[in-house]
Amino acid sequence: MKINIAILLSIFYIACNTTCLNEIIKEIYSPDEKYKAICFIRNCGATTDYSYHVSILKKKQVLPNKPGNVFICDSNHVEFTNFRQIKISWKSKNELIIDYPGSPGIFKKNKSYRNFLIIYR
Repeated sequence: MKINIAILLSIFYIACNTTCLNEIIKEIYSPDEKYKAICFIRNCGATTDYSYHVSILKKKQVLPNKPGNVFICDSNHVEFTNFRQIKISWKSKNELIIDYPGSPGIFKKNKSYRNFLIIYR
């Protein structure tokens, strides 16, 4: 029986990209209500640790099953009990503030995203 490598790779790609789940912690709208910032936990199964993300999306856009587009930190393989201490707030219609406790590991920390300035504290 011949196995088609392309079919196996396609199945593997689909499986790897659908096993992660995002759980929204907080969602807040920009002052002009055209965008929203979302803080969420991303869980990709038993072989990986939880990670904590922030994304900026258009107001009516649904959070895609993808990593955050602004900020990502890990939980250092333990229950990161301070994740609820990650706070997001808008300083203005194009400035987002992200307050976070000392984090085990930062994977993404964008200073800007599209026309938005990201301020970390």
